[in-house]
Amino acid sequence: MAEAKISKEKILYPKVKTPDVLLCLSPQAYKKFHNDIMPGGLLIIDGEIEDIEEQRAPARLFTLPIISATREAFGSELSSNVTALGCVIGLTDLLPQEALLEALAGSFSGKVLDVNIEAFKLGMKLSSATV
Repeated sequence: MAEAKISKEKILYPKVKTPDVLLCLSPQAYKKFHNDIMPGGLLIIDGEIEDIEEQRAPARLFTLPIISATREAFGSELSSNVTALGCVIGLTDLLPQEALLEALAGSFSGKVLDVNIEAFKLGMKLSSATV
């Protein structure tokens, strides 16, 4: 499980207390964090997570086949986190798509970069099918 804090303002405390956006790819992450989301926030969960409880705070819920779509497209779940990132960017205006593609190019090269770019695009496509 990982946390990321994104802000246009200076970040004074790095721990996420009440997220605006919560992405859960595992049942463990969902069970641990789903009640922490800000009222009206965005909750994105993988379609393989079962037994979804009602959140204490009402959130906009999107259930997307992140892991299964990644597995189907690439024969492996390894790029699921990048697919998930594409879903988050597709459903929010947190960062421009170009910034994420540049970040991928700065982190990967060759075939691994190509797969991750395609995984990011897959996430964008999954998110656009829900809007």
